[in-house]
Amino acid sequence: MSFLQNSELVDALSSLPERQLVDVIALTLETREANVGRPE
Repeated sequence: MSFLQNSELVDALSSLPERQLVDVIALTLETREANVGRPE
């Protein structure tokens, strides 16, 4: 993911309620961990 996409993502996430933000971060980390073993 490029830096530009990351800053757009941060802008989008900053508008979410805190509880929803925690859920999104947890899902993102789970997805990232699941993809570590797979070549792109």
